[in-house]
Amino acid sequence: KDIPTLINSFKLVCEKLPDAQLIVAGHGSAKQTIRFQELIQKHDLEKNIHLYGNIDNPEHLIAAADLFVLSSIYETVPLVLLEALQFSTPVVMTDVGIAKQVLSGDAGTYVPIKNPALLSFNIVEWLNKIREEKIDYSQISKMVNELISSDQTVTPIIEIYEELASD
Repeated sequence: KDIPTLINSFKLVCEKLPDAQLIVAGHGSAKQTIRFQELIQKHDLEKNIHLYGNIDNPEHLIAAADLFVLSSIYETVPLVLLEALQFSTPVVMTDVGIAKQVLSGDAGTYVPIKNPALLSFNIVEWLNKIREEKIDYSQISKMVNELISSDQTVTPIIEIYEELASD
């Protein structure tokens, strides 16, 4: 994951939407967590960014979120992306894994990795769409049902396991 880019982008988000809140769920080393906390403090975002650490069942957070954001440098088939879409939660993520194949204009968008400016721009754009009720959640549900049964998700997983098995 690329949490520093996410934190830096959220600083830009909060300049436009001061009441925006970000929950970061997931684990990292204690050293990484301290670095993330220092970056949050540096940007004066203690009231906007909340580090939850590892959560065994984050589904309730995903279901309650207005927008799911995944800032990562490398992913193959991020299952959390599919989980977010199953809850009809729009997604903004970096261009990793199956982002191009999965995210259409109805469900979310993807941006280049390590680009806080574009990430923040898209987060703000999607949060504004949500606030203006310009999201068709039924389209997200329909798309994810088609996606889960398609080769766009299953084939890459099989390829990864075959590659690992041959090593």
